[in-house]
Amino acid sequence: MRKIANKQLFAEMKRTQFGATYRGIDLDSQQLVLVKTFRRHGNVDEAAEARFEREAQIYAKISHPNVVRLLEYGIEDELKYLVLEYIEGLTLRQLLKANTSTLPLQIALVLFRDILQGLAALHHNQIVHHDLKPENILISREGMVKICDFDLAIAGEKSHSSGLTGTHGYLAPEVILGEKVNSAADMFSAGIVLYEMLTGTRPFEANSSGGTMMATVQMPHLPPSKVRADIHPFFDELSAALLEKKSELRPGSNDVLSGLQRRIVPALLQKNADVICAYLAAPQKFVQDHFDQFVQQQQSDKVAAHRTRRRLRVALAAVAMAVVSAFWITSGWQIKPEQTIQASGNTKQLAPAIAKPLSPDSIAAFVGENKPLDSPTLATQTHTEPSTNTPNSEAIQAVDEKRSAALIREPASVVLKRNVVIQSQPWAFIFVDGDSIGPTPMRQPLVLEQGFHELLLKKPLFPNLAFSIDVNAGMPDTLHYSLWEHVTTLELQVTPWAEVAINGLPQALQDGESELILSPGKYEISFEHPMLGQRNETLFLQPGERRVVSVNMFTQTN
Repeated sequence: MRKIANKQLFAEMKRTQFGATYRGIDLDSQQLVLVKTFRRHGNVDEAAEARFEREAQIYAKISHPNVVRLLEYGIEDELKYLVLEYIEGLTLRQLLKANTSTLPLQIALVLFRDILQGLAALHHNQIVHHDLKPENILISREGMVKICDFDLAIAGEKSHSSGLTGTHGYLAPEVILGEKVNSAADMFSAGIVLYEMLTGTRPFEANSSGGTMMATVQMPHLPPSKVRADIHPFFDELSAALLEKKSELRPGSNDVLSGLQRRIVPALLQKNADVICAYLAAPQKFVQDHFDQFVQQQQSDKVAAHRTRRRLRVALAAVAMAVVSAFWITSGWQIKPEQTIQASGNTKQLAPAIAKPLSPDSIAAFVGENKPLDSPTLATQTHTEPSTNTPNSEAIQAVDEKRSAALIREPASVVLKRNVVIQSQPWAFIFVDGDSIGPTPMRQPLVLEQGFHELLLKKPLFPNLAFSIDVNAGMPDTLHYSLWEHVTTLELQVTPWAEVAINGLPQALQDGESELILSPGKYEISFEHPMLGQRNETLFLQPGERRVVSVNMFTQTN
């Protein structure tokens, strides 16, 4: 094998369209290292090169025990390379597979705490990992947890991801829907990793990638304690917080770390590396005490809070009673005999004047205004002693006319509103004027005012489709949209296999999938095999078209 700088490469671990990853040794320090390369040759992909450089910059920003460390970055001839510390051990995925997919609660918690600490370092530097999963979490022989692989990382706290990137099953809802992505997306992925450590399965599963993404966006998850009997309710609370559908409702990495510090007995989270090493050495022999004793229920805090709320309710009730009593006495209200008013020879009988207590809302409003009982405003509002003077008919008529005039109002302008039902084939998530409405088929009509509204239909694996709705009196009640009429389907048949890139962006097709759903337009597609070379195709795809592209990598091109 060749050398790069003073690094002797001796094992190729992974190859991509533009480079490879090697295990090597630093000839000066005699330490094992990991070397990632990017080769500039032919029609270089500027976007791919920028991602490689961004990954190096992200590694350079972070110096934390729970993140893989960058040792060197350089260029040799046309080869760019970065050298990372090599972690001898295994990935979290390998650990789960080796131990029947579930971990003891203590081990899951100490691993999760180290993962959170690494994420906190990333988020402090405005970096979103964007692809957190068990394959990208390393566990060293010394019991250290390291986050690695920043190929898809995003620099900047609030930015759009570059398409539907990441691994299906670990994507946050906002990533699937193409919305703004920040550190909350990593917290959702961390919640899925924790759930998998506890239960051996992901919280959102389906038979296809599209079904998994639909479940992630739309369906609730089953609490971990419903999957595994010995799981403490503490993990149900933690999972519920991390797997919130709305990103703004999820806690941050530092918030969760603070919560662990408050809720978990410190002895459980001390000497993480020693505990992990003991488990790695003999998983079947690892024994922990009953987990309940490690969780601080904070009953004393709950009791104190309950007592405080009770005292407040009693105090408010006392204030309310005092206000009512003072109000009763000051107003002079009492039950009166029936009263009559003589007017033009007719007798009008009035109902008995009965004093009514104030409503709770009135009490609250009064206390909020903080007006003294003898204020002029209060006296004007509360004094109801009838006058001994008998009103004449002219006065009564004037009052009636005044009341009638008060009831006459200018007619309000009528705003046309329509009940609209939006349907799509296949199903999609509906956004109207930026507001999320839910998936199709709709459960109830949407009320829209007259005028134009922006409709956005989002579906996993589909490009976003935008339409304009003109709400008017003649429009139909149900609007039908066929997503297939506005997209094109590309089926790839590659022999034996190849790395695929479309317009310079690598495509990560899941196992068993060979179709891509794209927007109509022009596409440059490249197929590259490390031994068989590269093939290129230029396609012009039309709306509603289905295209099949067959590529035989064994066939030589001129």
